[in-house]
Amino acid sequence: MKFPQYNGRARMRAQHMLITEGLGVSHLLAVVGISSGGSYSIQLAVSYPDFMDGIVPISGGGFCGKTGRFRGSLRNSIIESCAGWNEGNYDENPKACATSYISVLIPYFYSRDWWERHIDTAEAHQRWRVAMGAFTLDVQDTRDLYYLERSYEKGWVTDTPGFNGSMQAALGSIKAKALFIHSFQDELVPPKNIADEAKLIPKACDLAIDSDADTPSGTTPNHRPPWP
Repeated sequence: MKFPQYNGRARMRAQHMLITEGLGVSHLLAVVGISSGGSYSIQLAVSYPDFMDGIVPISGGGFCGKTGRFRGSLRNSIIESCAGWNEGNYDENPKACATSYISVLIPYFYSRDWWERHIDTAEAHQRWRVAMGAFTLDVQDTRDLYYLERSYEKGWVTDTPGFNGSMQAALGSIKAKALFIHSFQDELVPPKNIADEAKLIPKACDLAIDSDADTPSGTTPNHRPPWP
C-alpha cells in the first residue's frame, strides 16, 4: 500500500513511455480497447493527439452511466469491509474479497437477453461459474483491484490539463479518426452516451450492434464516417 496512487492519465503515460521509449515505436496506426480499454484509448488520444491515426473504443468511452459512481464506491467498500483485507497490508491475497468486488459487475458482463437464454438452469449456472472463476472471478489480486478502482476516482479525460474540466473541449481536441463500436443492449455504457461522445470528436462515427452477446442479428451505423 506504499505504492503511489495513480489515475487514468498516469496509466496512459506509462503505456506511451513503454511504446515509445521501451519498444522504440513513435507512431501507431490505431489504438483499440474494449470497455475500460475504450476509455483509455480516448485518454491516450487526448493526451497524445499526434501519436496515432485512429482509435477504436469498443463498449467504452469518456462518458459512463450515472450509476457508475455508485458502483465504484460500492466495490471498494466491499473490499474495505472484507475479512482479510487488513487495509491492504496482507501477506496472503484474500481472494474472496476480490471475487466479491468483481461480482458487483457480473450482471453487466452480458445483456439481459443473454442471461435469460444461456443461464436458464442451475446446471448452466454452475458450468458458467466454474469457467468464469478460472479466468476472472477467482484469480484477481485484491490490492490491484483496489488501486484500479481508486484510479477511476482520481481524474480522467475532463481533468486533463488545459481543458478546464470540459469534456467538449477535451474530445474536440482529438486529431485521430474515431470509430466507436457498441451495443444497444449494453447495460454499463448507455448507447446514447456513445452517440453523444462521437458527435464531440471532429472525425468520429459510432456503430451500434444489435446483439445479445451471442450472434449479432444486425448492425446500425448511426453516423456515417466523415472520411472515405
